[in-house]
Amino acid sequence: MNHCFLIIAHNNPLLLKRIVYKLQDNNHFFFIHIDKKVNIKPFIECLYGLKNIIFIENRIKVNWGGFSEIQCELLLLRTAFSAPIKMDYFHLVSGADYPCRNNKDFNEYFIKHNGESFMHYDSNIEIQMWRETKYRDRIQKWNFIDIFPFTNKGFSLKLRRCVQRAFNIFVKREWIPNVVAGWQWFSWHRSVVEYVLKYIKLNPDYLNRYKYTSYCDEVIFHTLLQNKTNELKINKYNSLRYIEWHPKRVYKSLPLVLKETEYEDIIKSNSMFCRKVDTKESHVLLSLLDDVLK
Repeated sequence: MNHCFLIIAHNNPLLLKRIVYKLQDNNHFFFIHIDKKVNIKPFIECLYGLKNIIFIENRIKVNWGGFSEIQCELLLLRTAFSAPIKMDYFHLVSGADYPCRNNKDFNEYFIKHNGESFMHYDSNIEIQMWRETKYRDRIQKWNFIDIFPFTNKGFSLKLRRCVQRAFNIFVKREWIPNVVAGWQWFSWHRSVVEYVLKYIKLNPDYLNRYKYTSYCDEVIFHTLLQNKTNELKINKYNSLRYIEWHPKRVYKSLPLVLKETEYEDIIKSNSMFCRKVDTKESHVLLSLLDDVLK
C-alpha cells in the first residue's frame, strides 16, 4: 500500500526536513508544494538525499484565506493521482504538522482500515449555528486577497476593503445550498480523490463558485462530499489529526502552537499527526515525539 503526503509549506525548511525524515519508508512518497512567493532552493537543499521526494514545479502563490489555497490542494491531488506509481492514500499536511505514530503503526493502521477515509466535519450543532453566519460570510462575501495579496496594512488594505465592500453591495451571489465545513486536513483513500477530481472536471462551475471567497478550503470538499460519506466510507469526525482549538493555556492565536504540555493528550488521541508545531516553541514536544517515532 502506497501513501503520498501532500505537503504545503512556505517556511522553516529544517522543520520540513525533520518531518519528512521521520516519515521515510519505502512505500511513502512526498509531493511538496513550496509557496511561489519564497525561494525554493533552501528546501531542495535541506531535503537532498531523502527518498521519494517530488517538488511541484509549476508552483503558485498561496495566500492564506484565498482561493489559491484550494488551487494548491488540487494541484497536489492531481499530480499525485496521476503519478506513475499508484498511490492508495493521500494525506494533506502542512509544513508544521508533525507525525505522532511510528511508520510501522501508521502503515498497519491503514492496512486494517483499507478503503476508509478520514476528515473532520463540523458538528450538526456547529453547522446550524454557523450556516447563516460564518459560512455565509465566507461564501457570499467577496474576498480579493489573491488579487491584492500584499494589502495587509495602510492604504493598500483600505483599498482592498473598499473594493470588496462595493462588490458586496452591488454584486450579489447565489447561495450554495446545504453548505457545510470542517478542518482542511485529511487522509483520503484513492476512491475519494478519484471522485473529487472527476466531479470538479465535469462540473467546473462548482469550483469557479469558490473564487474570491474566503477560507473556503474548509468548505469546498466538505460540501461536495457530504452526501457521499457513507458510499465512500468517509469518517466525518476523525481526521487523524490532533489540533487544539480550545487550549488549556492562554495563547495569542489559534490553533494552538503545541508544546510538551499537550504531549499526553496527543498520545491519547491516537492521531497520526499533530499541528501545529514550531522548532522553538515545540522543541521539547518534538523530542518527546521522536522517542515515539523510533
